[in-house]
Parts: sequence; C-alpha cells; structure tokens
Amino acid sequence: SNAVALALYQKYRFAEVGRRKAYYSDNEDALILTAPPFESPAYQSLLAFRKNRVQSRLQKIDLDKHV
Repeated sequence: SNAVALALYQKYRFAEVGRRKAYYSDNEDALILTAPPFESPAYQSLLAFRKNRVQSRLQKIDLDKHV
C-alpha cells in the first residue's frame, strides 16, 4: 500500500522475491525484495545515472536561490 516506497524500490530495480502473508497488524503482506548485484557494471551505471540526476537537481535549486 506504500506506493511511494514501492516506486523508489522499482526505480532502483529491486525485485519481489517473496511475500510474508498478513505480516503487518492490518494483515497487509510484507514484500521481500532484492536488488541486482551492487558490484555489477549495469547496477553501477544505474547508480551513477541516478547520482547525476540528483546532483543536477540540487545545482538547479542552488542556482534558483541566487538568481
């Protein structure tokens, strides 16, 4: 039910590998997620891409303050 968290996990290519039925007090299932191998070139490329996007956004915010 936490769409924001799920979107973040999907953005970083986490995959569902299991589920714990009725894990939470409201009987919602808990997802068991895993990420691709951190050391893999493909995942390192994804992380570098995400890092660059965040840095670009932060620079834009910083520039907006001083304009």
